[in-house]
Amino acid sequence: MSNKIGQHRTGNGPIYGGVLAGDGVFNPHAPPRKQRPLRTPVPELHTFNALDDVPLLLTRYKGGTKGPVVLAHGLGVSSRIFSTDTIETNLTEYLVAHG
Repeated sequence: MSNKIGQHRTGNGPIYGGVLAGDGVFNPHAPPRKQRPLRTPVPELHTFNALDDVPLLLTRYKGGTKGPVVLAHGLGVSSRIFSTDTIETNLTEYLVAHG
């Protein structure tokens, strides 16, 4: 059993978490990380109400002439998953770069 615990602490355990993952590296006193600029045009924001009067927001990045691509995030997830700056090239940047 101790061998499995050791593997968990050094293998995927620290990545995926769980009760055996150990302490994290979060530092509440660290300054905010610097965000990188996105390699996209400035987005157009379109607000409207759905048929049930729920306010909605569409964000459009005009990235070419091939036609629109609609990305829909899942329940409980922000639309920023498509334009995150924590990876080298996010999905929005990739689609804009390829027209």
